[in-house]
Amino acid sequence: MNENPISVLVVDDEPVLRELVAFILIDKGFQVLEAESGDAAFQLICKNDFDVVVSDVRMPNGSGVELLTRISNMTKRKPMVFLVSGYSEISLEEARRLGARDLLNKPVDYDKLCQAIISSARNQNTGTN
Repeated sequence: MNENPISVLVVDDEPVLRELVAFILIDKGFQVLEAESGDAAFQLICKNDFDVVVSDVRMPNGSGVELLTRISNMTKRKPMVFLVSGYSEISLEEARRLGARDLLNKPVDYDKLCQAIISSARNQNTGTN
């Protein structure tokens, strides 16, 4: 990619899925950290500046929706959030109303996810949406 890689926080309570997403993003040149819950992710977000958060919706110890709400209430720079769900507990419209950039369905198309992250990060850095 470039000398300043896009930083991504991958949040999922299922270790195998979380590690798979992280591996793919690292392979594509992203800088990646992982968290196993919304609560753990928010602690990392408070200590680090992430460009993007890719979070599962349904998790114990802080769902993706709860994480999104907490991020939207932050006063410091907010990362863009992509929610991922295998269920229909939240609609795309609701996710966007809460501040998510997009709602992705499982199984995730990783090429499209990478393109969306790159596009969103570029827009964020140029101040456009």
